[in-house]
Amino acid sequence: MNKKPLISVIVPCYNVEKYLCRCVDSILSQSYSNLEVILVDDGSPDVSGKICDEYALKDRRIKVIHKINGGSSDARNVALDVAKGEFITFVDSDDWLDTDYVGYLYSMLIEHGADVSVINFKEVLETDENKSNTVRRKQYLGVFDRYQAIEAMFYQEKFDTTAHCKMYKRELFSTLRFPKGKIFEDLALIYQIFLLSNRIVVSSSQLYFYYLRGDSIEGESFSEKKYKDAMYIYSQIMSDERLFSIADAVTCRMFSFLFRLYLSMPKQDKRRSHLWGELCAMRTNVLFNSKSRKKARIAALLSYAGSDIISFVYKQIKKR
Repeated sequence: MNKKPLISVIVPCYNVEKYLCRCVDSILSQSYSNLEVILVDDGSPDVSGKICDEYALKDRRIKVIHKINGGSSDARNVALDVAKGEFITFVDSDDWLDTDYVGYLYSMLIEHGADVSVINFKEVLETDENKSNTVRRKQYLGVFDRYQAIEAMFYQEKFDTTAHCKMYKRELFSTLRFPKGKIFEDLALIYQIFLLSNRIVVSSSQLYFYYLRGDSIEGESFSEKKYKDAMYIYSQIMSDERLFSIADAVTCRMFSFLFRLYLSMPKQDKRRSHLWGELCAMRTNVLFNSKSRKKARIAALLSYAGSDIISFVYKQIKKR
């Protein structure tokens, strides 16, 4: 009987003492058991590192790395450097998994001869975390080539650019790493992983619980770093010649990306006018593209009424 291959589960940990046990317990409870679980303590000032060490004493599948804080990208990269699994999957330390998460992603890869497998996630609000963990299981969507997958991902019609909810052949990371110290690192890297892939298999199964915390990094209010990182990644993607054949999908994703950034910016910030100009240059394409998300098309339409109207509508929605 052939032994199932080793799969590396990479978990960056920073200030997650309240959530870490739930996450790790869900990984150790997987129906697929041949795992290497790499917990990276990214210089946590709380007891996250201690919790990691305690788990390592209980289960030899767990490896713990303690490092100086460098952000989620750096933590993942350090783990990638030592991972021994034939396949890689990422889990955020405040999220948790259905027991079939790893096994289902792996079976999809093998059954369809794919390089990457993708499933969906179920959002769990901080106020609803005690509600049912009911998930949608094993609903297969299809197999895509690299450009079909990137196009679907950028249109956000079947899945998004998150690193989690995916399993990858390890060799896809031979020459690629997450951009160190950047917010929105998944958006910057995952499409590049897909460009190296021949086949990507996708399912709408929800086997990953995505915990929406009020203090999550990308959910924070505007900051200088957020602006700089967003514009860096925007420039990278818009100028990537490998994406020119799916330019409409790229435009739609970048419109949504910059639109959220624009809404978070203080009204007195002079750079808003530049960002508004970028949005106006893209809005016609988004509005008349039938593949665009409904939210993006509504935003594009409202933009013709002016930036003040957009800001007003956004504030009213946030109050609800």
